[in-house]
Amino acid sequence: MKSVSSFAHSLLLAVAASFVAPLLLLAIACSGLQLWTYLPWIGGLGASINQGIAVFLTIFGNGSMVQGMLTISMVCAIVGALFDTYAFYHFPSHRNQ
Repeated sequence: MKSVSSFAHSLLLAVAASFVAPLLLLAIACSGLQLWTYLPWIGGLGASINQGIAVFLTIFGNGSMVQGMLTISMVCAIVGALFDTYAFYHFPSHRNQ
């Protein structure tokens, strides 16, 4: 029973971390590039990169950037869960730690 509890705890932590990491990465990238647009010497570069990221997210989000971010985060959470499940059953010596 301790193994199931350990697995559930590990899986929940992996899914949460895998979901939040892309959200934070995309939010920091978009806000940082938005700040670049206020600098005169690299403003055009920041705006064009930010527009490219916006187009990329709207493709995955059916026209919505937020939905695109959530789609990418959900896929990363599923991949994190699959990786954690693989690691949990592939390395039985780490189960009860």
